[in-house]
Amino acid sequence: MERVHVQRFSRSFAALAPAAFVEQVLAKRLKARWLLIGEDFRFGAKRVGDLALLKKLGERHGFESKPCRR
Repeated sequence: MERVHVQRFSRSFAALAPAAFVEQVLAKRLKARWLLIGEDFRFGAKRVGDLALLKKLGERHGFESKPCRR
């Protein structure tokens, strides 16, 4: 692991739509290239984003997502 990013959980952060989270946080701020995702992973406001959406958005922003297998 090269870097760890700690994000304060605030109302504005919690309100980010899944696409905004991917674009603003993963793509622009963290410049993600590869993500390993836990089995109950959800993201975006009201936890509406899932692995399928993350993979789709990742293709658009140049990163790959894989589920963690036990």
